[in-house]
Amino acid sequence: MRYLEQSRDAAASLIGWLLDAPEKLMEVTISPELIHNFSLKEIFKAVLVIDQQSNGVSVDAVDDYLTKIGVDVQYVYLLELTLKKVNGSVTGDIQALEARIRTADACKKGYEVSALLVEASDRGDVMAMQQACDKIMSLGSETKNYDFSFSEMFDLTIQDALKQMEGGDQGKISTGIADIDSQIGGFHNGDLIILAARPAMGKTALMINMALGAGEGKKVGIMSGEQPKVQIGYRAFAIESGLAIGDLRKEMTEQSYMLLSEAARRLADKGGRIYEKPAPTIQDVCAKAREWKYKYNIDGLYIDYLQRIKALNTSAPKHEQVAEIAMTLKELARTLDIPIIALAQVNRSVEARPDKRPGTGDIKDSGVVEQEADQILTLYRDEVYHEETDDRGIAEVDIKKNRHGATGCIRLEWIARCLKFKGMAEHWNPMHMIPDMDQDNEQDDWKSKDGLWRD
Repeated sequence: MRYLEQSRDAAASLIGWLLDAPEKLMEVTISPELIHNFSLKEIFKAVLVIDQQSNGVSVDAVDDYLTKIGVDVQYVYLLELTLKKVNGSVTGDIQALEARIRTADACKKGYEVSALLVEASDRGDVMAMQQACDKIMSLGSETKNYDFSFSEMFDLTIQDALKQMEGGDQGKISTGIADIDSQIGGFHNGDLIILAARPAMGKTALMINMALGAGEGKKVGIMSGEQPKVQIGYRAFAIESGLAIGDLRKEMTEQSYMLLSEAARRLADKGGRIYEKPAPTIQDVCAKAREWKYKYNIDGLYIDYLQRIKALNTSAPKHEQVAEIAMTLKELARTLDIPIIALAQVNRSVEARPDKRPGTGDIKDSGVVEQEADQILTLYRDEVYHEETDDRGIAEVDIKKNRHGATGCIRLEWIARCLKFKGMAEHWNPMHMIPDMDQDNEQDDWKSKDGLWRD
């Protein structure tokens, strides 16, 4: 097929260029998995390994390396490749050669996926058709490598640790609440995080707080199977502006309007996505998540909520359906390399206990959720059950499971009127968010009238 010939010629030209001028390696961006000719792929891998080891790339060095690992490539063939750095209309430009390799790879994938789609359609296999469609959406993306040596694994681990020590946020997003971040280090790529609670605890509000606080430049997606987009929008406005959610539909003062306008500007700049289909199927969730990743490069996905998603086999017992959904979400998080944060309902039986704080075993319908999740957080507010409690305005986020480190309970302040969660020591004043406002003249009047912010 022509795309194989195109890939082979472009790869040969690229490798020949690198053997003749190794300094060009700094311009290379493709991975070996995009090269489909076995010999050329192994030669390209050898060039990358030798360069990484700082041993100096040459025909002799590549020949020695291939011989050592048992790959049979003739020495004369390596010499011939150095003559292919100018190939037809391609003038030896690294970017042009890589573009041809990527195009050929996309053509190969497209041919294979179209064949799978036809076969699945003939069988009436809906799941296989969905998977084929997902693959079509990923055409043009780099093939992910799953095979590493121990040395590569440890090098990557050290690089990641150094980035974290330097305060980098690669590979994770913030929870939006500093007290939680300090305990779990944010939400990490490839992780499935479960946030579980009984109704009325504020788990949807906490999810929105977290999504809005994911970090500067971080784009997130929200899948709301229970509440429509406008309700989510009102909650986001309340959280971001500090205005009481019940006042957003009423006539506003000038100050309130300024807060709302500034909040709207900040929210619009966040660039997130929302999907509001009621009770989506797991296929819907996977397809939309892949679309968002490939089109908008989202950094995290929030789902409200786990038990609301429909499994492929709706005739199976409910706990088996939820188990299937949890396992699929975990696989999706790893495939897209993003954290997925899913809300989950807690069994009603906790309300019959003296201590109504939920545990991991109380997550409704499935113990598999506990096994698949990398982190499990539960949310509890004592005032929901005890009006006279001393903990009014206090929420407990209990880290029940954490594959990355410590567990334990974190107490947060809950500002019910605007659905805001914040650290106990965190100073938060919505008036500071309005540019050019005379804070000294306005703060006391705002606080006394509305009782909105607290030191």
